[in-house]
Amino acid sequence: MLGRAAAERSRDHFAFLTGLLFATAFLLAGCGGGGGGGGGGGSGDAYSISSNSVSFSAAQGGATPPAQTVNVAVNFGTVFIVTTQSGAGFSHTFQITGGTTGVITITPFAPITAGTFTGTITVRGCASATCGLPGGDVAGSPKIINVTYTVSGPATLSVSPPTIDFETTVNNTPASQNVTLSLSSGSLPWSHGISYTLGTGGWLTVNPQSGTLNPSQVVTLSASPLGTAAARVAEVTFTAGALTRVLRVNYTVNAVGVNFVSPYVGTTNLGGDVIIRGYGFAGAPAPTFGGIAASSFTPVSDTEIRATYPALAAGTYAVQVGTLPTRANLVVVNPPANTPGFNVDIPRTGDVANLIYDAERRAIFVMNPTSNQIERYRFSVGAWLADGQIQVGAGGAGNPRIALSPDGTELLKTPANGTLLWRVNPDAGSWTVPAALLTPNNVDATPGLGSGSLNFIAFANDGRAVGNSSVATGTTLYRYDMLNRTFGGLSAQQDMLNRGIVASGDGGTLVLPNFDPVSRAVVTYDASAGVLTSHSSILTSGISEVSVSRDGSRMILLTSTTSPATVYSFTGGVFASMGNLPGGLTGFVISPDGASAYAYYPSPPNPNSEIRKFNLNVVGFPQTGVAAVNSPGTSFNSMTISPDGGTLFMAGNQGIRILLAP
Repeated sequence: MLGRAAAERSRDHFAFLTGLLFATAFLLAGCGGGGGGGGGGGSGDAYSISSNSVSFSAAQGGATPPAQTVNVAVNFGTVFIVTTQSGAGFSHTFQITGGTTGVITITPFAPITAGTFTGTITVRGCASATCGLPGGDVAGSPKIINVTYTVSGPATLSVSPPTIDFETTVNNTPASQNVTLSLSSGSLPWSHGISYTLGTGGWLTVNPQSGTLNPSQVVTLSASPLGTAAARVAEVTFTAGALTRVLRVNYTVNAVGVNFVSPYVGTTNLGGDVIIRGYGFAGAPAPTFGGIAASSFTPVSDTEIRATYPALAAGTYAVQVGTLPTRANLVVVNPPANTPGFNVDIPRTGDVANLIYDAERRAIFVMNPTSNQIERYRFSVGAWLADGQIQVGAGGAGNPRIALSPDGTELLKTPANGTLLWRVNPDAGSWTVPAALLTPNNVDATPGLGSGSLNFIAFANDGRAVGNSSVATGTTLYRYDMLNRTFGGLSAQQDMLNRGIVASGDGGTLVLPNFDPVSRAVVTYDASAGVLTSHSSILTSGISEVSVSRDGSRMILLTSTTSPATVYSFTGGVFASMGNLPGGLTGFVISPDGASAYAYYPSPPNPNSEIRKFNLNVVGFPQTGVAAVNSPGTSFNSMTISPDGGTLFMAGNQGIRILLAP
């Protein structure tokens, strides 16, 4: 679950992309009287800023202007600094530089498009970290920094889409794909050249090979069949006069076989529904699990089978489809609720970006965005062990996130900044660096996507992780193939930058709520078809929460920081509202079967902090259970549930709470 309490959202330790709320509360403390500095305030202000305007200029296609800074100083008292921004063409970060000082760094984007881009950075000074209670702002708050970015230049050359992804199986030819070359104005002859940056070359053709843009032309790219499974990358450089544009072309050739079963963890003595993914399933017989035939199955495509397995004892069962080679295993485990010691409080410090329960290993993984560290906690010999924290990649502003692969073999971590996707071994006995890292320990997205940064991420059931990015090619959503370790573009739509990504338990549906303060449609990703769909009937704004059932047919969405939590059915690609949960909650999770909702109601305003259970199969969602729970901290962050639906996990800035579902 992507979880943040509605009252907590505006101050969580996140740094989103352009136009998105940056709202961590940074504490500065000063003493004595003070004068306002620069353009930032008068003598009665509790804090000041060195300037209230910043401007950049650049030539289109030229060098990116250097970042500029605005200093923040506390004149007296204790001040929590919170920054937000609006507008386009730039991003910003805030860092504390001393006990009473800090600095806002404003970074312009690459000057790709001509025009004048404007925006504002609002610098709030608050008396407390809550920053939203009565009397929250200190004297002189807020302060505004106006940002102007002027990009001037002549005609430009563009190629759309910015990346092309071919995919096929061994000895088969993928379908050709088209791109459009365009000049912003005028007419120029064009030509092209091909360089192969990964793997052997000679497989790509461009037709026509040259022409005249007046102002655009469609160009067809084709890839030849290959006899071995591998990943290959080429760059096509288009030249029109003095203008150039590079198109990245990714080519993935897959071997036939069974790759994944999702969910890959089952519960002892209970049958279950799974999605089997791989290649070469056309005409295949019924799948088996450790030699035991599926209770039923439905072929969906050459790459997907849906099946039901019978009740099984604890163990590991190889998933077979005829005589195809397989790497997929169904792991059947005893439910955690049957184990003493699963109703505990685990102390910890720092906010939680996301929380993952690994049912196979009975382990909890926590992403701490402030320290840029992954924490692991394991249940062993009747007790929870804190394995400590590991940091991979440099710290800094950004949106580091973790995602567990659909076969449980690796944990991916996005960087705080940059394009290195880190590969962590969830089963490592020693939770230290480099002992916990897989080989290779990271994969660079630059060859497939260009330079930039990676942020939110979640896995689909075919072993492809979907993530958002801010990269030079303009790709805003990408797919990463964990088997081939390659990146490809999924979308260049700009509002995909600021979206969380949450997967259903079977990895068949990914939900992308919008984090911008402007209302935008919820987007879903269908792993079977590999396509995105925008749902204009469901709008989200601000920092939104979502929890999705195992099969994606039901979900709970908090559409804005002030809206109630709404339960939706999602059938045939259509959302339908089923009603709202009672107000006052600060977190929720839907049960794997979609029949129940569990919501956290903190104290205060309630007499005691508690988890309440609601029946989603009955109109009005009557409450059917309640359980007292200790608060996980002054900031509630995330909530999830075990695959059997019997155990709840909730995390905050002071602890993890584990309890039996009421």
